[in-house]
Amino acid sequence: MLLAALLAWALGDERFDHALALVNEQRFAEARPLLVAHVAEHPNDVTALAWLAYAEVSLADADAALATTERALELAPKLGPVWYHRGRALLLKHDFAAADAAFTNCSELAPDSFPAWRSHFQALAALGLRDEPRARVLYAASPESAQPWADPAFLFERMATLFPIVPEPEPARGWHRRAAKEYFVGEKVAAPLDVAPPVNGEWLVSQGNFGDESHFGIAGSFGFDLGLTKEGRLYLEAAVADGALTKEEFFTYGAPVRAPAKATIVRVADGLAENGASLADQSPLLEPAVRWNPLGNHVVVKLADDAFLLLAHLRAGTITVKEGDVVAKDAELGQIGQSGVSYAPHLHLTALRSLDPPIGRPLRFTGCTVREPAGRVRRGDAVVPAAGELLIAR
Repeated sequence: MLLAALLAWALGDERFDHALALVNEQRFAEARPLLVAHVAEHPNDVTALAWLAYAEVSLADADAALATTERALELAPKLGPVWYHRGRALLLKHDFAAADAAFTNCSELAPDSFPAWRSHFQALAALGLRDEPRARVLYAASPESAQPWADPAFLFERMATLFPIVPEPEPARGWHRRAAKEYFVGEKVAAPLDVAPPVNGEWLVSQGNFGDESHFGIAGSFGFDLGLTKEGRLYLEAAVADGALTKEEFFTYGAPVRAPAKATIVRVADGLAENGASLADQSPLLEPAVRWNPLGNHVVVKLADDAFLLLAHLRAGTITVKEGDVVAKDAELGQIGQSGVSYAPHLHLTALRSLDPPIGRPLRFTGCTVREPAGRVRRGDAVVPAAGELLIAR
């Protein structure tokens, strides 16, 4: 019995050390079950509870993190790092006053605990309390302020990410709008990126630049949503005869996406399941796996050092490239599906001047035409379609 107990203790200690290593590598999903198992065996291990809360809040599981920090604070009410993790969890619950107090407790009890990142997150709490001057001061002390791309506008962009955009885009949209308004002035607006459309046919622009539904912020304001049409329709006419329209009946579904020019693949996300949402029923978009992966399966191609093109909402298993690949113009990258925040098959396109952080830039299409709803056709070396117009690429 003694040998078995010693062995169990040794294995548990090894498991805990492995969990901490995973947390330090930011592999929170892998670390969490190991920490949960350790805490189950050692319910009074406050250090383990603090690490578990760190993993939980980093996975955006606010309820679990709050429960864990409450247990830890019952054992050690003056443990500063626990107050820090609790503050982050309270931000996710939009309880800004309690979050602000939690960060203040951390700074008083453990001044050397996460000082820079505490300023970063407490800035969001202050902004949530409408104390913008204090929020700006705190944000200036955050790690982001030391980055080459630093700009106070990112404070509002970070605030926006605390809120979902489905089923209702407010208040995220308001914060994103504020970020874009403050950021996109003067030299910070990059020159337009001119590319050939990555698709062929006639495509309805359901949402254009600065669209109210989801095209806003420093990263996403210059986006386009495209749906393939045939004879003026987005789907088979017979498909809605019985009132049940499925994603497979959209012409967009399964349409190939191609490289607009010779490019390097710099980011690939694949394997995310497609959702069953529709315009009539958007409830599947509320699933955590969808909300926290709004782009779904996607590819990012690099055309130049400051020119990237994001192609999102692709169908799982159809992406034919991997990161590091160099592809030729017109090489197939994948097929359009309905992954991420999407209630009908469509291709989301956004041009970016950088990926980390994502900063958008204007996008124009070359070698194509635009047909306005009234029938007038626009041609030019580079065109920018608006919502409701057709982008025609052959």
